[in-house]
Amino acid sequence: MSLSRTVFHYQPDTRRDEPVIMALTVAAERYQRYGFKKLFQVLCRQGNAWNHKRVHRIYCLLKLKEVKLSGFE
Repeated sequence: MSLSRTVFHYQPDTRRDEPVIMALTVAAERYQRYGFKKLFQVLCRQGNAWNHKRVHRIYCLLKLKEVKLSGFE
């Protein structure tokens, strides 16, 4: 079995993720206590038809799940 060079040296097109990144960061700043599921619902209500797996991948890359607010400030 052999692979073609285009598959072996695949470079993902990250420009397609820019609208998702922008919308996700804006929603995460506005709703700071929301997790992925609620943020994804917010994005869907705004009319975005992105796949949840794609949005979750970007959510993890942006490390939004690591930002936690404490109630004792």
